[in-house]
Amino acid sequence: MYNIIKNNNRLPIYILYLIGLFNWYLFINYNSPSFTSGDWRFGHQIYDVFKQSFLTGKIPYHATLFTSDTLEKTMYSDGRFLAMPWITLPPLMFLMIFISVPAFITAQFFLYYTISYIGVLRWANKLNLSISASVFLLILFNFNGALISKASAGQTMWGYMLIPWFLYILYKFVESKKKTKTENLLIMFEFSFVLVFVLFTGDMHNFYQFILVGLCVLIFYPGPLLRFICSTIIGV
Repeated sequence: MYNIIKNNNRLPIYILYLIGLFNWYLFINYNSPSFTSGDWRFGHQIYDVFKQSFLTGKIPYHATLFTSDTLEKTMYSDGRFLAMPWITLPPLMFLMIFISVPAFITAQFFLYYTISYIGVLRWANKLNLSISASVFLLILFNFNGALISKASAGQTMWGYMLIPWFLYILYKFVESKKKTKTENLLIMFEFSFVLVFVLFTGDMHNFYQFILVGLCVLIFYPGPLLRFICSTIIGV
């Protein structure tokens, strides 16, 4: 998989990955979540709108999610459904043509857990960590409870699972003095892609957070700061 994982040391990495999948499978209630607490009922209705649009072949320019006497109506309702900044468009959303909304959300958890897992492995390879240190790093990010607590409240948290990749590319900006112009250009497009990807799947909150954190770090590195700003503009 990566240089740190030798042929005779892959088993702990694979076992931990499967434990993580099982962890999210248990959390999502065996593919049958109730969606009755926090923002889950709100998020569920958003995806249900998209599912109905796929089945009917109509673009959901307008959608009424809540009745007039609810708090959600006051806070979130708008006649222009796609204009809302918290509407997410996950890449796998077209699967809802064939599967239910709960099954789609379960698939989303599996997908982004896998993406984050590979991202942490990338860091382990970058830092040339031992197998035990790599396992510790994987546990630290994937099993620290922060992601589950956000998911429990129904927050759109798949964007948070992209943090390892965001930090990895940010570190590549810091190292850019050692790279060629072509490599620096590729780093810019990588970050732009991450911004677009996180906006599709994690709404505007993660998008703003990634840009803010990147600026706070690179303000101490004037060289790559301009490239960071340019890649952000490209992403926008």
